[in-house]
This record gives sequence, structure tokens and C-alpha cells, in this order.
Amino acid sequence: YKQLYAGDFPGLYTLSQQTAGNVDVTGADGATVFTGITNPNGTPTVAWRQQTGNASFTSALGGVGSVPQNMPDSYVIPAGSSVIAVEVFSSVHPWIFSLGVMGTPGPATLKSISLFQPRAALLSQITAGNRP
Repeated sequence: YKQLYAGDFPGLYTLSQQTAGNVDVTGADGATVFTGITNPNGTPTVAWRQQTGNASFTSALGGVGSVPQNMPDSYVIPAGSSVIAVEVFSSVHPWIFSLGVMGTPGPATLKSISLFQPRAALLSQITAGNRP
């Protein structure tokens, strides 16, 4: 696609949850975050972000309008291109047999990130509405 529409994201969130199976990545115990990062002239910028699920999970890539932080493996976005990052979070509440002896462990957070570099367009914004 040469454009992303706001109406594309509900289907993408559904696919994220289907891929995760029983691990919550779109509800109270998880989140899925899509971030668009553009580099039109040699300075990468977080252009937009869409998130579903628990808002307490936040992207490690920086805020909209900022230079991206914490890119996986120090990935450098080539000038004239863009990247869509997908971060998936889930809280894990471990069940421990010896809980009575050891005390209560806090929930752990699992996180995964994937990068996709579109070739057809910069995808620097999200178009309102649904795909025609």
C-alpha cells in the first residue's frame, strides 16, 4: 500500500492477537503498538503511533516528533525511506509452586519488536477513515 488508513488498524490488532494466541497482547494484560518512523532527508523522526490494549505499556522508540530511540540492533533507517515498528507487550503472572515460601513475585513483562521497511511510499501519516 502507498497509504495507511485509520481503518486498517483494527484488523492489524486482530491479527496481532491471533498470532499471539492465548497470550494477551491487545487487552488489559498486553498491548500492540505500531510506530511509523520516516527519514526523508537524513534525520529519522517518529511520524505517528497507534496503540491498542493497556496504555501503561509504552513504546521504547520515543515520542511522536522525536528522533527514534532504542532501535533494535542499532538499526539505521536509510535516507528517503521509512520503517514501521511493531512492539508487542504482555504481562506474565508466573505461577510458582513455592509461592508460600518465596513470597509474591511481581508480574514480568514480555516484549517483542519487529521492523518492516515499506518500499512503495514513506507512509509518513495515517489517512483518516477507511481504505476505499
